[in-house]
Amino acid sequence: INPKIETLKLSILFFILFTATNSVLTIITYIYEQADLSVIGPINIAVSYLTFIFSTIYAPSCKWKIKKQMLVATIAYTLNFSTGLFIPFVSLPFKFVLTVGGSAICGLSAGLLWVSQGRYIHIIC
Repeated sequence: INPKIETLKLSILFFILFTATNSVLTIITYIYEQADLSVIGPINIAVSYLTFIFSTIYAPSCKWKIKKQMLVATIAYTLNFSTGLFIPFVSLPFKFVLTVGGSAICGLSAGLLWVSQGRYIHIIC
C-alpha cells in the first residue's frame, strides 16, 4: 500500500467528518432554538469541547489498535448526532440529560480520534 495514498484517503475522511460535525452542531443548535430550547445548543457545544480537552490528555495512553480507535471515535460522533433525533420525543429534563450525555461521548471520542489520526499518519509516512 502506498503511504501517500493511504494518508490522502485518511485526511479526506477526517476532513469530511470534521466538516460534518460543525455543520450538524450548527443545524442542531438552530433546531433547538426553533423549539424554544435555545440553551440546549450551546450546552451541547460547551460540553463537547470541555470533554474534548480532558480526553486529549488521556487519549495517548489508549492501548487499542489505531484503526479500532478511529472506528470507535467515529461511531461515537454518530451517536452524538443521533441524540438530536430523539429530542422531540422526550420530556424536558431528559432532553438536557440526552444532550449532555451525547456531547460528553462525542467530546471523549474526539480526543481519541485526533490523537489516533496523528499517530496513524506518523506511522505510515
